[in-house]
Amino acid sequence: MYAPTACTTCGSLRAAALQLVGEQGFNGFSVATLCAATGVTPDEFVDHYPTPDACLYDAYDELSQDLLDEIADSFDCALSWPEALVSARSRILTRLAHHPEEARMLFVETLRGDRELRRRREQGRQRMLALILSEHRRRGELDQLSSVQLEMLLGASFHLIATHVADGRTDDLPDLCAELSELTGMFEPLAAAV
Repeated sequence: MYAPTACTTCGSLRAAALQLVGEQGFNGFSVATLCAATGVTPDEFVDHYPTPDACLYDAYDELSQDLLDEIADSFDCALSWPEALVSARSRILTRLAHHPEEARMLFVETLRGDRELRRRREQGRQRMLALILSEHRRRGELDQLSSVQLEMLLGASFHLIATHVADGRTDDLPDLCAELSELTGMFEPLAAAV
């Protein structure tokens, strides 16, 4: 689990890394661009992160954990499994529509990134899968859902979202709720009924 450092400079650098890569991709991402975006000098930068990639990895981990926390909160606040899925889906899609740099980082740029960034993406996806499965088991409402079904649903959902983000249609992400409900129905008909 990601534990952010309380250092305000590190926080500014992580926010700048997310913004830069989310808007421009990896082209030109460097100590110089991070310093220009934050006002930190190169000497100060190395006091906080050894490389721009290390800063980006922390930014990605922080974002991934924030989204996982939102999903967990949706489960905590919902009365039923289907309601939790609808709430989590709506919250995440709305957040990503308001923060296109986050959407681009999560669904487009991580696939273009280096091996370490892709590894972190997979770890985040596995944590999401584990959370949803544990909530499913805890509630015991729909025993027929298997981890394979859920993994396929997550993969199909990620692909649909990634396609919209890559096409520059991030503003339309909240409109995907109905489409994702239909997709859910293919894997879990009772959850899609809400």
